[in-house]
Amino acid sequence: MSALEDALRHPANALVPLVTSLCSEMQVPLPSGLQEPQCMVTDPCIPEQTASLHLSMGEGGVIFRRFGGDEAQGGAVDLVRRCLNMNPGQAAQWLIDQAGGWQERSDVSRSPVPVRSAGGKRLDRASRTADEMEKVKRTWQRLTVGSDGPAHAEVDRRGLLPALESGLLRAYTTGSWQGRNFARGALGFEIIGPAGDTLALRVRNLGTKEAKYRYVFGGKGSPPWCNPAFFQVGEARSSQEIWVEGELSGIAVALALAQAGYGSVRVQGVAGASATPHLEHLQGGDAVYLYADPDASGNQARRKWASAAAARGVRVRQLPNDLFSEGDACDTLKKMGAAVMGSKVMQAVKGSEQGFEDVWVDASFRYGVRQGRICKLTQIRNSQDQLEDKQHTMTNFVAWIEQEVEVVNGSARPERVFHLAALLPGRTQAVRVEVKAAEFSSMNWVVEELGSEATLFPGPRHKDEVRAAIQLLSKERGIERVTRYRHTGWVREGGRWYFLTAQAVIGAEGETRRFEVELPDRLAAFALPAPDSRPEAAREALRASLSLLALVPDKVGVALLAAAYLAPLGRSKLTVWMVGLTGTNKTSFMALVQSHFGKGWTRDYLPESWHGSANGLEHIAFLAKDVLLVIDDFKPQGGKRDQDDMHAKAARIIQGVADGQGRTTMTAERETRAAYYPRGTVVSSAEELPRGHSNRARMFSVQVDRPLIGQQKERSAQFYAAEDLAAAGVYAQAMAGYVQFLADRLDRLMVGSETQQAHLRHYGQLFRGEHGRTSHNPAELSYGWRVMLSYALSTGAVTLEKAQALWQRGLTALSAVALEQDGLLRQVDPARQAVTFIAEWLRQGSVYLNLPDQLPDGLSPAGLGWEIQGDGKLAHQPFARNLGWMEDVDGRLWANFLPEVLYSELQQFCSRQSGSLPGKAALWSAMRSHFQRPGLMRCSSDRPTYRARAEDGSRPWVISLRFPFDPSMNEPEADQSDRQSEVLNSPFEPLV
Repeated sequence: MSALEDALRHPANALVPLVTSLCSEMQVPLPSGLQEPQCMVTDPCIPEQTASLHLSMGEGGVIFRRFGGDEAQGGAVDLVRRCLNMNPGQAAQWLIDQAGGWQERSDVSRSPVPVRSAGGKRLDRASRTADEMEKVKRTWQRLTVGSDGPAHAEVDRRGLLPALESGLLRAYTTGSWQGRNFARGALGFEIIGPAGDTLALRVRNLGTKEAKYRYVFGGKGSPPWCNPAFFQVGEARSSQEIWVEGELSGIAVALALAQAGYGSVRVQGVAGASATPHLEHLQGGDAVYLYADPDASGNQARRKWASAAAARGVRVRQLPNDLFSEGDACDTLKKMGAAVMGSKVMQAVKGSEQGFEDVWVDASFRYGVRQGRICKLTQIRNSQDQLEDKQHTMTNFVAWIEQEVEVVNGSARPERVFHLAALLPGRTQAVRVEVKAAEFSSMNWVVEELGSEATLFPGPRHKDEVRAAIQLLSKERGIERVTRYRHTGWVREGGRWYFLTAQAVIGAEGETRRFEVELPDRLAAFALPAPDSRPEAAREALRASLSLLALVPDKVGVALLAAAYLAPLGRSKLTVWMVGLTGTNKTSFMALVQSHFGKGWTRDYLPESWHGSANGLEHIAFLAKDVLLVIDDFKPQGGKRDQDDMHAKAARIIQGVADGQGRTTMTAERETRAAYYPRGTVVSSAEELPRGHSNRARMFSVQVDRPLIGQQKERSAQFYAAEDLAAAGVYAQAMAGYVQFLADRLDRLMVGSETQQAHLRHYGQLFRGEHGRTSHNPAELSYGWRVMLSYALSTGAVTLEKAQALWQRGLTALSAVALEQDGLLRQVDPARQAVTFIAEWLRQGSVYLNLPDQLPDGLSPAGLGWEIQGDGKLAHQPFARNLGWMEDVDGRLWANFLPEVLYSELQQFCSRQSGSLPGKAALWSAMRSHFQRPGLMRCSSDRPTYRARAEDGSRPWVISLRFPFDPSMNEPEADQSDRQSEVLNSPFEPLV
């Protein structure tokens, strides 16, 4: 034994390295499952991640103690027995066999030698169990209904003969045979695991108090017994499970439920507080109901089991301590009858959802529930020097936390909410309330939510005591912990992407039930169906989506469909505006595209309109992540204030989309509020464009010139048919399949990926335009179009030739809109407008410039703010404002404007016209970028202003423009035919 003791003297923090070292020294293979620490010394029901072991030398040899899990301890024989899954005799013999051989075999090859039984059978975990069962069957007697003897009498006394007959109880007896550890006539029964395999054989010694229970074999802690309902999968799988103290009691409850018609409910018979129920099979949405004997160990078992189950995220409910009238499930089964008892158990299961029982708290816990009231418990010694409970009532009601919900909306700090249930005096139904965690400690919610009937009795620190009692008692009862998402779009969990909607949450394998989504108000209509697993269904849905192009001009259809399929790729930086007079059916077609994200969207029910508040629009746009968000009806009307307000809302949304930033505000307590900004793809219907050159450049504006259903409504039937498909969820099914396709490709295809950036670099050159955004916006939309066509090609919805045709058709439409937008931007460009305004003011004489000594031939002073009077003298209007002077440089005439005076005049003019003007520095820089290169503006090397010589000899900084003004000289428009030719020559390259 010295070699083993030497090995065990080495410090070790975990079981696996120790056993690995021992097996290497002994030249035996690692036991089956050794790589998983929870499959070793610890109970297999406990998913422990940090198995730890303490080793020391006692007087008789090595002593080990495990921490966590089954709290095992003992000597070298116990350690080897547990490590190698042997009974004590096998472990002792194995140690004796090995103790003398280690040194002699130290130079032998380390090739693994399987551990085998005497018959040569390999002793892995499953085969060792089977080997032990074969031995039992040879040496023990199998119990049947017709057997006799003490074991059969015990089964009959407990009412378990029907379980023996049905095979629910697999039992054996020693009969006349008597082993060292088992009394004559002992009752043995198999412990069946959740997979239907035998985990252990437990023996009850009858007629003796010593060593009442023992295991013939096991070596895996004290595994619970499981009924056949564990083998059910799919729709047959029940969400309810009952844990009962005692394996035979578990068999009794399972028999009773089966007789009462509830055989699908899972049952575990757990060997008291020292054992742990099986946990790994539990899923979100399951409910676990606990019963343990009404004594101190039972209370301990309830608390331990509740904590273990709650940690798995399931609902935990306690069953009343008077559930079994005879004190034991088996005794009650015998007296009451199986079917009646099964019905009573299910009534208790249903009732446990309503109340908070008094059964499982005691004075050592400090708080308890007595007769529907929360009490503070202490223990005092009575006159007989015995401890007894003393209670101090603090409320006339009982409340508990059923769920702790972490509400995630995508902002930096999730909100925590408690869902509580409360029983008020004289009530039989629980009242359920929702309290924010931040407001829970104040206890003000008691009266606010429960009303005047709920009383918290006066007393020092009672609020704190009741708050602590509710938290601690709820923890013992079991708090279901839930993460609830309040936004749509992608989330990442376990290295995989999942798309959240109010109906289905979609991953690469299709729909998953692992997330809870609760979308507020109208956003609940963002509801994708589960993807159809049939390939032909996915193809037909996508073809139906593409057929919408036949209803409208390509510039409308491509822009909106590309935006819809771009949305799930991540936050884009553009908004799409459908601009046209009322009656052009913009909203009708936008609703068809919006229905790709839920069949509930219609032309009468869209996510938002511009009549909402700016803060409300930003919040909705923040929650609507990775989806298409239609904001309908941009139509500034009313007085100037109302119009300015709507334009300001549009500017906030447009800029938030482009910048990905919201408005940071402060609370009254000077804490920062979450800043909301749009996280989806925003599209809008409008009768006019928002103000501001910058806002218009950030949009992709599509002009709708005529009714989309035709002047004579000749396409109305096709629109109605498309609306029927939308209401049937066909377009939403197309999007569901597309999202599933993206789920395991998102890292490579999402917005911001290298794939997308390469696309934008290439096509940003193709869609070159007046403003940098006018090339970026169509390039972004073309990326959504390209990814969608790649998906269509992969499903077989289109052929390669069809994909190529649709690709060129899409690029042509986007290019045409970009050219159209170029013209609109030129008209509202502030630099060009400023020059136009100045020329008009000078012509009208409202401003003037000081003239040089001699004007060039052909140039009239009337265009410079002057007029020739009858005597031939020059004069300007009395109230005209001087903006600067004219300067002749080598025959070229320059108009030098004083920057402050010029900007003030422009600002006043724009204010009178309800227009907007960029900042001074931005305006001068814009003028420089437009006019310096073609020689229309003089600038210094590092700034847009120029030092010009004044009449008094000084050299002030001025805005110096060539005169006469000719803004059309700079950067002529690209030829449309050349642009379209370039587009049509761009081949389609699938991304998958």
